[in-house]
Amino acid sequence: GLTYEEIPQFLKRRLQDRSLGCLRIDSTVDKQVKYDIFERLNSGSVELTAQELRNATYRGSFNEMIKRLSENETFKTLAQISKTKQEKMEDVELVLRYFALTDGRYLSYKPHMKDFLNQSMEEFSKLNEPDLHLLEQKFLSAFKDIEAKFGRHPFAKWRKDEDKHTSYFNAAVYDAVIVAHDNSDTIPQNAPVSLRKLFEDDSFQDLISGSINDASKLFGRIRAVEEAIASGH
Repeated sequence: GLTYEEIPQFLKRRLQDRSLGCLRIDSTVDKQVKYDIFERLNSGSVELTAQELRNATYRGSFNEMIKRLSENETFKTLAQISKTKQEKMEDVELVLRYFALTDGRYLSYKPHMKDFLNQSMEEFSKLNEPDLHLLEQKFLSAFKDIEAKFGRHPFAKWRKDEDKHTSYFNAAVYDAVIVAHDNSDTIPQNAPVSLRKLFEDDSFQDLISGSINDASKLFGRIRAVEEAIASGH
């Protein structure tokens, strides 16, 4: 609660005697290299999350857009965004994850998710303003429609043979639902019922558990949700 001039002299001397390390990174260095450097240096008392590192590395209009979209109330409700998630920028990463997986981009997915999101961030950062505007409108429209068709908890994980949820938000379920919704021309009225029944299947439970970023599991759960939705027509 003191200014520099108000602190005791011995503390002033301690501050003056300390050195501050600085690493200068040339602006022409590849963004992935910058990210790797940030990650290696990230050994402080409170480590930055993957998205916090991206926020520091991939500057520009797309980065600002996904931060803005993370404040959308519909998205925050459906994705169960808490203050903790916001502080760690996990909400922003979920917005990035939406863009990285939809429009058929998930078909080029190769583990690990962190690297896939880094690559996606790099590609989206090159888009012009009109293209970014289209992406923004698509996102807003998609989450509004997901809420209308699937209700308030479209990304919940349910227990097998029990009418109880494990959580109201699960990242693996999120992946499958956003992509299946993006790939479906129409969503039938009984889509929530069809989706809920999937959790009674042991094979689907396996696809949303354990190493969820495994490519085969990602493709498997997306396919399963797509088929569940299609069966409702």
